Amino acid sequence: METIIYLNVSSAPHFTIFSTRLAGFFWENLPSLTFTAAILATQVFAMFISIFGINNLTTAIGGGWGVSLLAISLAYFVVLDAVKVFVFRIWSFELTVKLWPTRARKERLRHKKERLIIDERVRLNVARIRAVSKAIYAANAFAKAGRRELPR
Repeated sequence: METIIYLNVSSAPHFTIFSTRLAGFFWENLPSLTFTAAILATQVFAMFISIFGINNLTTAIGGGWGVSLLAISLAYFVVLDAVKVFVFRIWSFELTVKLWPTRARKERLRHKKERLIIDERVRLNVARIRAVSKAIYAANAFAKAGRRELPR
């Protein structure tokens, strides 16, 4: 029983690291190859320790148990990652301010809303500048084409 608990305690937190890195699904922004290799190597090592056992330290549980425990940890990880994404889509800082209103949270929310207004204004101004620059480019292209002599 101790070996089963060891493998579960070893695998579940390691898989959770992939989920806690970002607010979206774990596959939307994959970690580096080095990070992934380190996590997978520790899981393979832990699984071998559990499958074969170490004299006077852990009892062998066999391949079926070892692989099934890792599969269960991986399945729970995928389910919990989906739950995390769902909660993040519902939960917002505004909800936090409504549920636990403090002066600091209200001030931070006000600042965030002001920042969103400024960001939107900047986005619209950049779009206008791009439209004007495209129009100027098109006008210059037509003027340049009009100055060329047509072949006879």
